[in-house]
Amino acid sequence: MRELSAVQAQVAEMRQNIALGEQNTLDLEAQLRYATSDEYVVQMARGELGYIQEGDEVYILLDEPAARLGSPPAEPPAVVEEDSFRPLDWAWWQSLLQQIRE
Repeated sequence: MRELSAVQAQVAEMRQNIALGEQNTLDLEAQLRYATSDEYVVQMARGELGYIQEGDEVYILLDEPAARLGSPPAEPPAVVEEDSFRPLDWAWWQSLLQQIRE
């Protein structure tokens, strides 16, 4: 009788594990559908990569008050740090493509 009870407990635990696995599968499938949707691609391109679409109005905010008053722009830094990625930085993209080709 004890063995039957132990086996029934194992069966119940396995059924619970199966139900959890099925729910996990459904969650992952929903995430996959969203990650491959146009909505997600646009969100990532705009939010994370800073891309714009045709027709967007682009505003460049200047941090330095002197730049707002019409003084000449400051000299760019001589050395660009490796972690200073800016999505619209043409020199960075050229450097990346050159490294890939090598």
